[in-house]
Amino acid sequence: MAALTVARSIAQSYAETVQKRQFLGESDILLNPDYSPLLSMTTNAGNRKGTIASRTEWIEDDFVAFWGQASHGSTDQSSVVTNIAVVDITLFAVGDLVCQPNADASATAEEVMRVTAIAGTSTGTITVTRGVGSTTAQTIGATCDLRIIGNAYAEGASVGTIRSTAKVVKVSYTQIMRRAFSVTNSQRAQALFGQSDEYAKERDKSLAALKRDIEQLALFGAASESTALPGTIRTSMGFKSRVTTNAVSGSTTLTESGMLSFVEQLFDDYWGSDANERTFLCAPKIISALDFFSGSNLLYGPQETVLGVKVRRYISNHGDLLVVRDLLLQDGPQNGLGAGDEAYAVHIPSIEYRFLNGNGVNRDTHLVENVQTPGDDLIKSEWINEGCWNIRHQARHGRLYAVTAYA
Repeated sequence: MAALTVARSIAQSYAETVQKRQFLGESDILLNPDYSPLLSMTTNAGNRKGTIASRTEWIEDDFVAFWGQASHGSTDQSSVVTNIAVVDITLFAVGDLVCQPNADASATAEEVMRVTAIAGTSTGTITVTRGVGSTTAQTIGATCDLRIIGNAYAEGASVGTIRSTAKVVKVSYTQIMRRAFSVTNSQRAQALFGQSDEYAKERDKSLAALKRDIEQLALFGAASESTALPGTIRTSMGFKSRVTTNAVSGSTTLTESGMLSFVEQLFDDYWGSDANERTFLCAPKIISALDFFSGSNLLYGPQETVLGVKVRRYISNHGDLLVVRDLLLQDGPQNGLGAGDEAYAVHIPSIEYRFLNGNGVNRDTHLVENVQTPGDDLIKSEWINEGCWNIRHQARHGRLYAVTAYA
């Protein structure tokens, strides 16, 4: 809070001292006291942990894909062709059973083919036996999808083909964030109207501002490291730069079917005991859209508290969204651009906030007091945090954007 600058006469000061006043707002001074629902939920979930290095790394892996693709330019292949060019030969092995999906309207079972030979190292050709199990041979589309449905080996065959995936190392960096504040000794000495302890108020306000900074970092950060001695600067990853697979446009006007399509895609690839819900951090416009849709056939549950944060549950058979209004998802005041058209679907078990904590030095949020220059007639203190967000498996999360209206 800024220092009191109104000049006071002795009489005015005396009058203020003897007046009986009741101030009702000391615990409600800040317009928006809590900007950090994601940080609160992450902490309450036990995912706020220490790290012994400023560079945090983890490995992400997945199963070998079971979808391949034909590669014949623009020319379909007849139902008797046995050599099929493919985009990625490494997905296939001798013994694989492969099929091409039929049209949605077809009631006929897909043709099953068995791979008998492969050629090539990246792109290549598979040789197949057509019509396994009396399935009907079909024309092979020039660039059709090819689904590997398993494999079939002969009795007494040698060891099967070993297939592996390329594991990917992901990196985030602990970012130093600081929030300093100061209070003059004159302010401390006065019985100011409106607060009993100016230092305590500024301390708590600065802490709330630091939490807001950490929350914004989760949404909008981008991992980087600019090395220099002694002034290396590191920044943490955030959702907007990390999530790509399930980044879905609302096409300006979000419809009920568009919302269902987003939810369907979000829950399509990952399902397990901890995967049937996402925390849905929303701009006000998207919450208005959900309220509008709830008057139709979408289920919108009552308010509940999850991991210390009040949410509303959007229920679908794909999975549930725990809807949270995030005050940081807003547009800029000048040109109306920003994050007011966005919402982030977060799989809480797949994120962490890691604070630097090594060699007996804990860099989690802490207060360093009395950092003023000797002789200054004030108290200056500073909140410091050094940590980073680790967002694992970006495809478990989602981002809805470009929603400026709904219908």
